[in-house]
Amino acid sequence: MNEKPKTALGGEVVLPVVLIVASVAYSIEALRTLRPFQEGTAGPSFFPIVISAVMLAALASLLWSSLKGRKKKGEAVALAEPIKVVLVTVGYIALFQPAGYFLSTTAYVLALLYVFRFKARNVFVTVLWALLIAGACFVLFSEIFRIRLPKLGGII
Repeated sequence: MNEKPKTALGGEVVLPVVLIVASVAYSIEALRTLRPFQEGTAGPSFFPIVISAVMLAALASLLWSSLKGRKKKGEAVALAEPIKVVLVTVGYIALFQPAGYFLSTTAYVLALLYVFRFKARNVFVTVLWALLIAGACFVLFSEIFRIRLPKLGGII
């Protein structure tokens, strides 16, 4: 009977709004400092900008659902995982150019698997999944979309 009334600005609304603001700020900075299109083709910054656009679409959908009242569970919103995802994404963005696509993306996928508590049989299988995901994204963006991705030392 001591149930607190839900407000329109609960965690289900505030968290997506904060993440949307962070994603928009990142997108603006990425577009301002990096050139997504160089010489008529997509450049190395195009991949993080695509990820940011997908994240914005997902967050907008989540916010819309929250505002429409579809997510009324009455439980506290855990902020630890979203904060970890934002920090891991900031690290990914910082490493993308200097470490190259493949190394930074593999590390990013490994970190996300850890944040989302992916349970594999052993560490080798987890690393294998990260390599496969990074490799599949490499083929998609580099070979199919013909986007030049940054390489570590010009090799990988």
